[in-house]
Amino acid sequence: MMRPWFIIFLFLSGCHTGQQNRVNENIQDFSTTDASILFFKNLRSPYYERSENMNGSIHSYILKNRYRGNDRTVCQPLINLQRYEDRASITLTLIGHTGTETDIWIDWKSALTGNHGEIAFNLNDKDHSRPAIEIYNHLISGTDFILRIGNNKADILQNREDRESFRITLVDFLRLIESY
Repeated sequence: MMRPWFIIFLFLSGCHTGQQNRVNENIQDFSTTDASILFFKNLRSPYYERSENMNGSIHSYILKNRYRGNDRTVCQPLINLQRYEDRASITLTLIGHTGTETDIWIDWKSALTGNHGEIAFNLNDKDHSRPAIEIYNHLISGTDFILRIGNNKADILQNREDRESFRITLVDFLRLIESY
């Protein structure tokens, strides 16, 4: 006869969320499969607000459970499903950013190792998948982030709500392209 604690152990070990999995930043293929789209639409899309572009070829998803205030700058990823190309991408939005600057730098520094660097991207680009994956990899290791736009600086992804929203969206995106 199995002991109840053994059943609980098996259950809990099978529920590992993979929260700390680093991702290869050199992903070449952002294609989706029918299975990954079906998984996303049936199980994950209810947690997102959906919008689409004018001709309906791109559906964008933003997490419902996210910060909605305007007293701080928030870096929020959107998942874009390109229906006719079987592709997914990420667009990074800066909620609370009101300037006209489009060249963005995110400085990161690890408190544990002292390593630091920067991630650069342009807000006008249609695909921010690579910088988003790089941010994700630093995020799961507890790195601190500072947003630089021109001469202005702001702390971003500093609290649990913002970090978790970013992480969840990236994990769902990586599942869509079957890289998680």
